Amino acid sequence: SSSAPQLLSSSTPKMLSPSAPQLLSLLLLGSAVLMAGATASDSQRMRLRGGQTGIMASSKINVLQVGSGNLGQPGTQSNQKRPTAFSKIIWKRLSNEDPKSVEVVGSWSSFKTRHPMSKAQNGDWEIIMELPKGEHQVKFVIDGVNWRCHPELESKADSNGLENNIIKVDTVPKGNTKSAERNPSQSQMRGGGVEVYQPSQESINIALDMVSRLETENRIAQEKLAKANSQLVETLKSELSSGLQVLESKKSHVQGYTQRGSQGLLLIKQAGDSKVQEIKAHMAKIKEILDEKEKIATQMVVDNLNSRLETLEKELAEYKTITPGLMELTEEAQGLLKKSTADPMAFIEAAQSLLPKIQDSTSKASSLTPPTDDAKFDHLKLNLLPQN
Repeated sequence: SSSAPQLLSSSTPKMLSPSAPQLLSLLLLGSAVLMAGATASDSQRMRLRGGQTGIMASSKINVLQVGSGNLGQPGTQSNQKRPTAFSKIIWKRLSNEDPKSVEVVGSWSSFKTRHPMSKAQNGDWEIIMELPKGEHQVKFVIDGVNWRCHPELESKADSNGLENNIIKVDTVPKGNTKSAERNPSQSQMRGGGVEVYQPSQESINIALDMVSRLETENRIAQEKLAKANSQLVETLKSELSSGLQVLESKKSHVQGYTQRGSQGLLLIKQAGDSKVQEIKAHMAKIKEILDEKEKIATQMVVDNLNSRLETLEKELAEYKTITPGLMELTEEAQGLLKKSTADPMAFIEAAQSLLPKIQDSTSKASSLTPPTDDAKFDHLKLNLLPQN
């Protein structure tokens, strides 16, 4: 049969009823454990999942309903400014139901952020969260699609008429089921009119359970960190050993090059000196031949130069005879265009007379060949080098 979400999980350790001093010592110890890990501000809280841990900077513990190590954190800026407390939320297993996943969403994030819950051994789904103090509306998302309220958790309709579960976050944990006791502790009258203080064992067990869980997660995180550091050391040692082997190999390689290069210096110098002497002897033999070839080649270039200069001078003279006519016709055409509107009939007659002249002059200009201004002499076969 189904039962309402509770403040206690099945994993909560059983305790004997402590005396008032013992109770105070236990609560102070739990607060000290949390304070020891709180080295950051509220904005530096970290999300805890099963097998992981992080620092949660808060000295207040509020456990509404249990989780197995998941720490959700509301992300709105307005929530971060409000005082917070740790809370524990459970989706208590219902009969004939076995969901694959359960997520919780709430008014602290305008129902926008889903916080995955962890499945406990008894089939309940649990999460630990740090929430702003006060009343919050929540809903549970079953298997990622089905948004539901738990039937035995307090609920009420919002301004849109939608039904949501209600949780209340405070420093001292309180139940939120419909039948839960509202006071964390109570006094009872026993025989003889003696008033006896009776602590709320439910609230104490919840707080102790979460301290135990966070201590376990912190220990696991420290063990993982030590293991990771050990792996890093071994990785760096392996890489350094491999690097050392490569260094030794390259050192021998460079030493071999150095020895070979030293020997090469001597051999190259000797071969170079021999080649210089050979070149000098060879050049002495061809010097006489080159002197004769120089005379022949120089004369060939001079003759070609004079011929090309003569041709270019003739071309320039022809250009100069045509240029004045082009300039004259240009001026005449420009002047006629300016008078075209003053006397149209005279313009027509003058234009018809001028156009044949322009045609004849431009035809002559078009028939001109480009100047022979090639300044290269590479085409000349000077035959300067001696034949082998």
